[in-house]
Amino acid sequence: MSNTIRKEDILNCLPLLASVLGKRYGVEVVIDGDTACTDGHTIYLPSLPLDSDESLLVQVRGFIDHESAHIRFTDFEAFQRNVENPVLKYIINIIEDWRVEKAMSGIFPGCRANLNKLIPYLFSEPYKAPKEPRMAILSAILRTVRRWDVPTVSLSECLTFVNGHFPGLWPQIQGVLDRTRKKCTSTDDAITFAREILAILQQYCKTRTDASQEQNQTPAGLSEEGRHGEGSNDSQQSTARKSPEASYQDRNDSRSGAVTQDASETQDDGASDSQTPSNSPTAGATDTSADAQPCQMSLGEADKAECSAPPTGQKDVKALLDASAAELPQDIGEIIRESLRRTCRGKKQQKRLSVARVRVKHTEPLSFAELTETKRATTALRTRLQNMLQAQTLCRSRPAQRGRLSSSRLYRLMIQDSNVFLDREPKKLVDTAVHILLDSSGSMECRIKLAGRACYAVGKALEAVHGISVGISVFPADRRGGIYPIVPHGKPVHNKFTMVASGKTPLAEALWWTMQNMILLPQPRKMILIVTDGQPDDPDSTLRAVVDAKKMGFELYGIGVDSDAICFYLPQSSTTIWEMSKLPAVMFNLFQKTLLRK
Repeated sequence: MSNTIRKEDILNCLPLLASVLGKRYGVEVVIDGDTACTDGHTIYLPSLPLDSDESLLVQVRGFIDHESAHIRFTDFEAFQRNVENPVLKYIINIIEDWRVEKAMSGIFPGCRANLNKLIPYLFSEPYKAPKEPRMAILSAILRTVRRWDVPTVSLSECLTFVNGHFPGLWPQIQGVLDRTRKKCTSTDDAITFAREILAILQQYCKTRTDASQEQNQTPAGLSEEGRHGEGSNDSQQSTARKSPEASYQDRNDSRSGAVTQDASETQDDGASDSQTPSNSPTAGATDTSADAQPCQMSLGEADKAECSAPPTGQKDVKALLDASAAELPQDIGEIIRESLRRTCRGKKQQKRLSVARVRVKHTEPLSFAELTETKRATTALRTRLQNMLQAQTLCRSRPAQRGRLSSSRLYRLMIQDSNVFLDREPKKLVDTAVHILLDSSGSMECRIKLAGRACYAVGKALEAVHGISVGISVFPADRRGGIYPIVPHGKPVHNKFTMVASGKTPLAEALWWTMQNMILLPQPRKMILIVTDGQPDDPDSTLRAVVDAKKMGFELYGIGVDSDAICFYLPQSSTTIWEMSKLPAVMFNLFQKTLLRK
């Protein structure tokens, strides 16, 4: 019987979905442990509940898409060179998150659909004013960037809060963000725009301090006579009034090529290409800040505008720049990770599933004597299996009134028989992927030698049949668990089957790993044979893995060695042997029956 695995089943099965997405994106996905993270090469998911709901599916899909985008597009070396300031790192993360997701969505349209479901889920709660107003600035940047692709993200309440506490600041930041949306194409661009925003924050918190210091110090514009005590008081006051204006103009000129120019260029892009240049008096953010129109202000208005930002607001910005990484709010990656952790922790009453990780197991080639003995003992079995499979797939010809002309049947025309052609029957293909899972736990110590030789003999026999893909793995790989693929699918069967048995019996984890690695194989029929001698470590998880495997369309078979424990999980498709010497014959007979089944 041939079962086709449906796309809908994969999308609703988290371990298989994670594996498919990871392979599609070219990254490895590991499901184990308690946290969700990535190391730049591998994506780690926490152990997942056996029963998953739609919200967990959305989070897992979005997290894999998000982290895969970073692995694929982020220049981590450039990023690490620019993390000296926690606030700078945070802003770079916001911009880079959006950039890589956009790039990923351009290649994989389904990625955009996953993220468009995830972002509203993460920002579903109404905005709440933070206890520390300084953090609202970063929240406004994050929400603004997220609204570029998902307009439903709430922003107005956050901007109202920021503009109320930090007048004149947001229009300058908005100008940089507008240019970021149009021109950010690399990690270096993200760093550049983040540094511009950082410069705006640094300048904002210095503005009032500079003005206060200049008013308290000796006026720089006094004449030589004034410095010697000569001249009237009116002359001194008149000269002193020039100092703030001169200082203001100097600072405005120095900022016109940096912060003010950013906002000006952004507004030029959004409105018209023929606006006033950024170094003109009217360039800058269109707000009531001190940089709005400096040349049209009186001296008193300039002094007032210079000190327009509330002292509390400037102190908050200064405190923000001095904040540690632990004080900053979560970025989008941290929000997803925390959401996944919370969701999985909230399902404590449920069993959790993990997927075995590939580990290295030391194996050595079978000796010449072992190879000779194995071939001698299995030659008849191997020959019978191959002959029957070849007979099943043999393309026969039969006499017909159409097809290819047969010269040996032309004489039939003399007796009015028109069946002088040969018609070939449709070719029958086995077209099956077979994976053998061999238990190498400590209890198999006295049996592992013969079991390895039996797997080798069966693998060599199946390999010779056209249309069969063979894979052989052992579990656990070592005392820590894991799995070791001795023969991956698509590779020739070698003779390194001498190994040492140790560890427990993580059958559930091994089954999930096997399904992950077989799910994308081109063969429509997929068979898994489990050879084990005892009870698995986690019976409930094993039973769930078996049920899900059958639901996905996998065919599972089992052979119990001196134990009938496997019969509980596979009552209709398993058998038990009590003499190890019978294992090769039982394996050959099992494949002979199942592979020939239509």
